Amino acid sequence: MKDTQADDAIETEEARAAFKMKDLMEAIASQSELKRSDLREAAGLVCDALGAALAEGRSLQLPGLGKITERRRESKPSGELIVARIKLAKPAETGSGASDEEE
Repeated sequence: MKDTQADDAIETEEARAAFKMKDLMEAIASQSELKRSDLREAAGLVCDALGAALAEGRSLQLPGLGKITERRRESKPSGELIVARIKLAKPAETGSGASDEEE
């Protein structure tokens, strides 16, 4: 008999695993023909731009990602801690460029 509780725990753990730069590069590579060096540069530039926007206190509204709005910010010894609201785009809206004016 299969241990479904253990299987569920493993699947939950995998779902909670952090999405890292390597994962981003693999996701882009699977949908493009860019060279690995170009992938690394493009992914790094995207992450830098998103980080800079958040550091400036700007909200992010991107197709496929949704809307990320800062709710609270605290200075910590290791850096800024940002608590944010993330409203994921509905699958039908993904990539449509639809405006999300609701707050």
